[in-house]
Parts: sequence; structure tokens; C-alpha cells
Amino acid sequence: MQVFSNQYSVFIKSVLVTTLASLMSVSSLAQEKPAEATIPESEITALREDLAQATKASSSVEIRRACKGVIRGVQALLESAPDAPNRYTALELLFEGQKRLLTLEATESNRAAIYETCSQFRDAPDEYAETRFDADMILSEKELADADATVAERTEALKEMLARYRGTAAEWKSLLVGSLIATKLLDFDLEKQISDTMLERFAGDHKVIDFRRKKNMGGQIDAVFSGSYVAVDGSSMTFPYDRLGHQYVLYFWSQSDPG
Repeated sequence: MQVFSNQYSVFIKSVLVTTLASLMSVSSLAQEKPAEATIPESEITALREDLAQATKASSSVEIRRACKGVIRGVQALLESAPDAPNRYTALELLFEGQKRLLTLEATESNRAAIYETCSQFRDAPDEYAETRFDADMILSEKELADADATVAERTEALKEMLARYRGTAAEWKSLLVGSLIATKLLDFDLEKQISDTMLERFAGDHKVIDFRRKKNMGGQIDAVFSGSYVAVDGSSMTFPYDRLGHQYVLYFWSQSDPG
């Protein structure tokens, strides 16, 4: 019995030593693993400023040259750190530069470059939802055109796109674009559904209200007035969205126009 106990004790010690050695090996590997390289934010900011200055150039030649310089600069940053955690920030800038260049040079090579950038955005997190939506729409249009899609297929693709962006920061944009496409496809049931969703989820959103007002050709629309606003004197005013309390009338005017 004593022999068995001693053998069991030796076995347990052996297992503990092996396990400890394995854990130390894993820990060592984790420490040796290099951290993912990050693209310097200062370099992205500098290139973004260059792109902003490009639009102020006096000639299209200068704008085109500046856009190409920014594109090359961003591509170099991405090549130096392809797995950088902030690579999508750089890709956003690349995408913007490519779109501006395409307006000046509508070549097949520039289109192909944009499609490639759009494909890289498909895995972008929701933090970049608005840019990802723009990229998704470009790729979707290309794929539907290449497939010579029917109206029914285009409608289904639009519904899937709206569902994909529901609950993200790009939902309002997807609804605005979706409303225009649904009208173009003469799918007035879908257009009504999108309009109802706007009213339900973005009734007080200024961008959506402005879009609905313009699309309604100046006609009357239902708009919710609620939220918190900062007055000229810096004080905060909150207008609740309910039917409780006292009724009130508000007058608004703009200081940007003497009239």
C-alpha cells in the first residue's frame, strides 16, 4: 500500500512539473510575440490635410497630382503595416482620395482601384459603418450590373442591405439611399416601408427630416420636436417627447439672416 502511495505521489509530481513547464513555454511565446504595428496617426493626419488642400488647388491638374500623391502615401502606410489595428482609418482616407481622383480621371484602372479598396472594407467593424456602407453600395451596384440583375433581384439586394445596417451608425444613410433606389425601382410598397421606418426610428433626426422635406417637395411632413439644445447664452434647453406637463409655443429665428 505504501509503495502504491509513493508511486502515485511521484506520478502527480511529474504531471505538475510537465504542466508548469508547458505554461511557462506558452507564457514565453506570448511575451516573444511582437505587437502589431500601428500606422502613426500623425502621418494619416498629414495626408488628410494634403487631400483637403488638394481641393483648393487652382487647376484640375494640380488637384489630380495631389490626389495621386495622397493615394501613394496611404498605400505606402498600409503596405508597411497591413494588419495595423487602425488600418481602416487609413483605408477611409485612401477611399476618399480615390473617389476624388475618379471624378477627374474616369479610367478603368481607377475604377478597379476603388473596387479593391471597397472589398477590403467589407470586414470593417461597425465603427466604420458609414464608410463601409458606401463601399458596400459601390460593390453591390457593380455585382448587380455585371449579373444584369432584374428589378426583383435589385429589390431583394436592397432589402438585404437595409437589414445589414439596421442598428448601426449608417442606418439613417441606408434608409435615405434606400428610399431613392426604391422609388427608382418603382417599388412603392418598399418605399413606403422605408418612409415608415424613418418616421419610427429617426423622427427627430435633422438630416432625415431635411431629406423627407425635400423629397416631399415642400409638402407637410410629420416631424418630432424633442431633445436637448444649447441656447445662445450657453444654457441648455430640453424638450421632452411626451404629452405631459404644460403646453407651450416656441418661436425660432436665425441670426445669420437680417430678415
